[in-house]
Amino acid sequence: MDDMEELEQLTGHDWTRRLIEDPSLADGCPWSELDGGDWVDLLRERPQFADRCDWGELHGMDWIELLSRQPQFADKCDWEEILNLDWEDSDGEDWAKLLRKQPQFADRFPLVALGGAGWSSLLREQPQFASQCEWGDLDEVDWAWLLQKQPQFADKCPWGEMDGSAWSLLLKEQTSFADKCPWVMLNGGDWSGLLQRQPQFAGKCDWSKLGGLDWSLLLRAQPRFACKCDWSRLKGGDWADLLKEKPEFSEKCDWEKLRGRDWANLLEAQPQFAELCPWEKLDGDNWAALLSCQPQFADKCDWDAMGGVNWVTLYNYQGLRQFPQFAEKCYWSKMCGRNWAILLLALPQFSDKCDWEKLKVEDWALLLKKRPQFARFKPE
Repeated sequence: MDDMEELEQLTGHDWTRRLIEDPSLADGCPWSELDGGDWVDLLRERPQFADRCDWGELHGMDWIELLSRQPQFADKCDWEEILNLDWEDSDGEDWAKLLRKQPQFADRFPLVALGGAGWSSLLREQPQFASQCEWGDLDEVDWAWLLQKQPQFADKCPWGEMDGSAWSLLLKEQTSFADKCPWVMLNGGDWSGLLQRQPQFAGKCDWSKLGGLDWSLLLRAQPRFACKCDWSRLKGGDWADLLKEKPEFSEKCDWEKLRGRDWANLLEAQPQFAELCPWEKLDGDNWAALLSCQPQFADKCDWDAMGGVNWVTLYNYQGLRQFPQFAEKCYWSKMCGRNWAILLLALPQFSDKCDWEKLKVEDWALLLKKRPQFARFKPE
């Protein structure tokens, strides 16, 4: 494929990416191919192309994204369209996103329409709007987020409505409110999250509340609490995630709990545990993930377990690209049309293995967009 043919196949998104990297390509760009999202991405980084923009391509949320970075384009904006967005779905957080960066646009929007999440988000960065806030709209999580950054609003907070999750969220950043906390409200997940950041509260913790996932997360951040751990609560996935980062706890592990996917997950990062692995537990999905990272285990693989989608996964993880010798093991007959389209987009050298009749209309469309040389194989 020559350079001209390659340029003709570029999408609007492709052009956007290229122009951000190299503005000198502008003369060759088919500007009509760019949609609203493409223009937002381009103008945020390269505002000099504004005179090329078809502003009619930009709609509600496009303007929020663009004006947050480039407020000088406000005179091009259809503000009525923004106001007609369904703000209830986002609780006003989208509008707050703009005002956090560009508070001068506050007079364009009725602030009373902001919901609790919107107010929390806005006041964290722009506390000068507090006099207009509907404090009753904030729920416990909104209060936690707000007080993390702006503790001066504490006198407005309905402390009795705060649940354990909100307390954990708040105390991670603002320990000064600890004297108000009813510690009994925190569950295992709340404690795990809090102690990862603020271990000094360990004396308040009811350790019996922590489950396996809670312990796995906590010990990765704070291994000092291993003496408190009820190891029997950890499941296979919890063990895999913990040992990937803290292999020193392996002597505590009940290896029987690990499933095939847990073993694949663990061995990707800690191959030294391979001698303990019951390989028969791994299915095709597990093998595809593992071999892409640790090809030395290929001699252990049950290749019959690998389906078409697993071979595509192996490519997606760069396995076939880096280790083409695995292709010798592939049962090509297991590949469906979509598997072939995805594989050949990246590795066209395997086209001689392809059963072209398996490709459906949508598979051909996907493949030929980037690999038109295969059009000759398409059935009439």
